[in-house]
Amino acid sequence: MSSYNHRHWLLRRDRGSASQHTCFFCGGQARDWAQVHGTDGENPWTDYVSLCRACHIRYDGSGHHQPHTKQARQKMSESQRLAYAEGRRTRQNNRNAGMTQCPAGHDYTEDNTYIAPDGSRVCKKCRRENARRWRQGREGGDE
Repeated sequence: MSSYNHRHWLLRRDRGSASQHTCFFCGGQARDWAQVHGTDGENPWTDYVSLCRACHIRYDGSGHHQPHTKQARQKMSESQRLAYAEGRRTRQNNRNAGMTQCPAGHDYTEDNTYIAPDGSRVCKKCRRENARRWRQGREGGDE
């Protein structure tokens, strides 16, 4: 069995970036390759589907990058395995878990909260504003 990184390298080599495809479930813009549950991940043509982030999270059930292989699950600590099994996010610390607003004062609602691949919460309004400021600085233009 090849490594996770090698399988994903083969997948990108053979099928390209997931963003070049549409989401298998909703037909929107894909972002991730998701391993089909119950497969060994060795065949890049039959063992993976392209998914948008929302469908990928729903498909995995407990968030993005849930370990698929037995070897990957064995490397996880017992608390990480338990968190995945219970559907909890593993990177959100207890101090921030109860916060209902971002540091800028925007509410953490379902529509305004992005869950990063590491499980942390990001305010979408702040993220858009930061991206806009970055683009402005890169282009050297003002609004």
